[in-house]
Amino acid sequence: MLYREAKTKFIFNAETGIMKLEQKLPMSWHAFNETPKFMEIPEIRAINDAQNYLVMSNKSFWMLYYQYKPYTEPHTWVPPFDSYAMVVGPQHFVAFDGQHYDFSGSCSYLLANDFMDSIFSMIINYIVKDKINVKLFKKGVNTKLPVQLDKAYIYREADTIMIEILKGFTLKCNLKFDICKFHVSGWYFGMTAGLWGTMNNEPRDDHLASTKRINNNIGRFAQSWSLQPKKCRSTNNQAKIATEPLNENLTELCEAFFRSKVSPLNTCFPIMNALPYYNLCMNYPNGDNRTSCTAAVAYMEACKLENTPLRIPDVCVQCQLINGTEVPEGQFLNLDAESVPKSVDIVFIVEAKECNANISTKRNINQVVSLIEKELTDLKLANNRYALVVFGGPGIYSEPRSIIVNNQIFTTQQVIPHYFENIPTGNGSSDIFHAISFAKELIFRPGVSKTMILLPCTDCQADNMKLDYPVLHQLLRENDITLHILMNNDFVFPKSRINKIFYGIDSNTAYTKKDVKELKGDAGLRRQVKLPKFYRFRILYTFSIGNKW
Repeated sequence: MLYREAKTKFIFNAETGIMKLEQKLPMSWHAFNETPKFMEIPEIRAINDAQNYLVMSNKSFWMLYYQYKPYTEPHTWVPPFDSYAMVVGPQHFVAFDGQHYDFSGSCSYLLANDFMDSIFSMIINYIVKDKINVKLFKKGVNTKLPVQLDKAYIYREADTIMIEILKGFTLKCNLKFDICKFHVSGWYFGMTAGLWGTMNNEPRDDHLASTKRINNNIGRFAQSWSLQPKKCRSTNNQAKIATEPLNENLTELCEAFFRSKVSPLNTCFPIMNALPYYNLCMNYPNGDNRTSCTAAVAYMEACKLENTPLRIPDVCVQCQLINGTEVPEGQFLNLDAESVPKSVDIVFIVEAKECNANISTKRNINQVVSLIEKELTDLKLANNRYALVVFGGPGIYSEPRSIIVNNQIFTTQQVIPHYFENIPTGNGSSDIFHAISFAKELIFRPGVSKTMILLPCTDCQADNMKLDYPVLHQLLRENDITLHILMNNDFVFPKSRINKIFYGIDSNTAYTKKDVKELKGDAGLRRQVKLPKFYRFRILYTFSIGNKW
């Protein structure tokens, strides 16, 4: 084929009144009723050949990208290589070297142990039927959330509990889908043993028993790692196997997840073998949509460690309303005046620096919460919930963390003051916008009013922020969140006497002592308020219709 270089010829002669334009195209085009022969252009032809290859090979650009991406990362070129192991549901195990098997018992078993330096031990306890409890012990100390023990960070994000040890391993437990993943540094190569195997890139010895012999009988292999050998003498594997075929809907769901060419997980198929997870999905005892999603999320976790992030299938995401009904992802539900919940979710965001030391007494949190609850009650808003996010402190509190008491992120008016007790102060991150963005990800109740109350200490300097002002503003608007600020600086007025009676402002109005009984405000006084230049928060609270006090 010919490849013609595109040329343009333009002639304009004002004296003779001639204007001529000649455009030579890079391909043939003989008549307007014909399609130009774009395939004569080498670049178009190359793109078409690539598209044909992807179609014929049932691959996509992203499949190829994630397949070859690991080869561009130096840490994947030479050992040591990180590894991971999982417990999926009550009985499915994924060993360090990739072996899958099912086991269920009635005792406590050693999942993994560092037999070289005794840095960590992972234990699984079968306490209640069909339930498991995974604990981490470090030097004999039990932990509660959130807490820092030496170099161990233990915290919770949404439905996930995280345990990060700076010595090279992380435990992540998804409470919603019953999955625990243990990620360990490659420097522990050949040092571990237990139900999760030996971590030496040799799948054949993953069933190495405590007797230092390979035992492929799962019951006997597991019994050898029992922590109560005298009490747990049984070598029976109590894992359940689906004796009846799944119903048609669940079979189709498993097929759609792990075998369909249009699966939402298919990007990872060339990288991570989906067959063990398909078998898990099909053989799950008493299977339902949730157990199928558990298999899908487990596959996602495995793919994530192979540098192939996936999105959770739509069918696995539901929004639970206050009345208990669930709305699947992608569906919309309009709440009319009667069905809108008359309640509020309030999140306090506290910067754990010196100005907020002893915050419970200094800021009189009990009284603040009581006054807020009284105002909400007067507005006929009931069953309100409160939560606390802390950032900017020492160690684990440097980054935004949710304070958890009695395993609850949100709590009641009576309990929330206890969340503010014993908050350590330090010199951690000053990224206030990141803290607001983190609080936005908390699980709010659908339909309720969402409010944040920020108690900052540091200046809001753009250099400290990961997000831009417009981005955060858009996040607040999209999520219908109202932001209020209890600032750490005084307001400035031309008349100093105003300072004595001035309380705060919103986007249009200023409030003084005169507004205590009836909140009317003064728009004229609002125009006189001078905020410090570094308080760029005004962009946020103005557009999120909040207040600054």
